[in-house]
Amino acid sequence: YILSRAPTALDGLRRLRGPDLASSVAALADGFKRWQPEPRAAPAPRAAGAAHVRIDETALRGISLPQLRAYVADAAKRCKKEAWKSRSGEPLTPEALTLYDLATHAIGPLAAATGLSVVETLADGPQPPAWFVSHWWGEDLLSFIKCLEQHCKDRKLDEATTYYWVRRGTRPRARP
Repeated sequence: YILSRAPTALDGLRRLRGPDLASSVAALADGFKRWQPEPRAAPAPRAAGAAHVRIDETALRGISLPQLRAYVADAAKRCKKEAWKSRSGEPLTPEALTLYDLATHAIGPLAAATGLSVVETLADGPQPPAWFVSHWWGEDLLSFIKCLEQHCKDRKLDEATTYYWVRRGTRPRARP
């Protein structure tokens, strides 16, 4: 919050003492509360064939675990049906799919065909992420999902309303 909304807010705090310090900290806390998005109810599942939604602000393209699971499940089915190959030319199995593979076979073609990100094809509107995910593209997708599931479990988060910012799913790119 401080870095994005009030980058100079901490200037001079070291010099403050007593009531001045308490007042400054209270003002920052109040600003943070107003900035935090309100908890949202879980969105209803998208109807088959529903129109996609454009989310102009990339920073509002968070993805929930149910959305990620659905997208990966669809990709796993396509992997088998379309006989996807790895970057080295080896046949892929759904269990071995990585983000590199998803970018090549699903995300890139989706972006080329629609100009939309993965999230824009799954969401009903902006989905402000609460968490940024840093990860290795070579990790299998099932392990990646398990990590996010454990994160939700450890922090007692609602999977349907907790949105993660995962770079590859938020930006429409035709090339991996």
